[in-house]
Amino acid sequence: NKLEQARAIDRMARIRLDAARGGEVVGHLESATHKAMGILDARDGLLAALNNRAQAARESIEQAESRREALHDEVDAAAQALAECEAAAQRSLEQDATFLAQLEQTQDADAVAVSALEKAELAAEDRSRKGEAFESDELFIYLWRRGYGTSVYKANPLARLLDAWVARLCKYHDARPNYWMLNEIPKRLAEHADHARDAADTEVDKLQDIEERVAQDQGVPDARARLEALEQRQDELDEDIAAAEATLGELRAEQGRFAAGEDDNLLKAIRVISAAMETRNISDLTRIARGTMTAEDDAIIEELRQLRQQYDEFEDELRETRELQNERLARIRELENVRRDFKRNRYDDLHSRFDKSDAI
Repeated sequence: NKLEQARAIDRMARIRLDAARGGEVVGHLESATHKAMGILDARDGLLAALNNRAQAARESIEQAESRREALHDEVDAAAQALAECEAAAQRSLEQDATFLAQLEQTQDADAVAVSALEKAELAAEDRSRKGEAFESDELFIYLWRRGYGTSVYKANPLARLLDAWVARLCKYHDARPNYWMLNEIPKRLAEHADHARDAADTEVDKLQDIEERVAQDQGVPDARARLEALEQRQDELDEDIAAAEATLGELRAEQGRFAAGEDDNLLKAIRVISAAMETRNISDLTRIARGTMTAEDDAIIEELRQLRQQYDEFEDELRETRELQNERLARIRELENVRRDFKRNRYDDLHSRFDKSDAI
């Protein structure tokens, strides 16, 4: 109830401020009114400065957008020039006997490398599958790990005698060459696959050298460097525009607070008069209301009479205004984000396109 009474008094204070600013002769609260008018004069100056800053920010963004539009035309022209240089290089390669011969040699070498890798993988799988029979024989694998039957085998006479007996039991001498070959073939094929791939890579390097030479002759590197430099300038300009738009968004939000009557200066002026009114009784407030030309404050007096007996809310209109302003600002920010994303993803590029255009 006390809060509602304070709000009613604030409304009366707003009416009194409007009357004073409109030049109406108002009695009572002269000191408070004079002080509040000084605050409002300062507020007018702040608002004018704010509006000037917002206008300057808008003009700055417009100028930057104009520069970007001109730069975008340069980017399109540079992209087209690069495409023409690349097309010329491709036509030249298609008629270059050295390139065509190297291309065929590269393809053959790559086919060999692919085939060698496939064989090595099959051999590895075969070794894994067939090796289980040897590795599950504990006697055989014991002798294999000791290097039995090879120059690395070391043992005393008694151990040699026992190992020879074990070898006869598991038929080690018959199985050892087969297990050795089973392990050796995948290694040899893997080495061959590595050599084949190295040879194919060498042929690829030779092919790329020819392509780079032809591209250099057709001016492709220079055209690409120019395009990249222009795109970098475009990106930097987009960042500047985004920063300027963020600043303008903050200024718009501040203007919105002024428009909604939520800025600190107006609220301070209202509180100056409200503070002077809050201690007055209904009779004094009635005399104050008679000092203005509007009948609205007379109605507020009647409302205050009721508020001092019961609770009532009447702030919906101001809240709706605030929500509407916030919604407008949110929509503006959303549109700005869409525009920044559009440019950041280079949808405005000469070669940009959408798949499934019929659906779009």
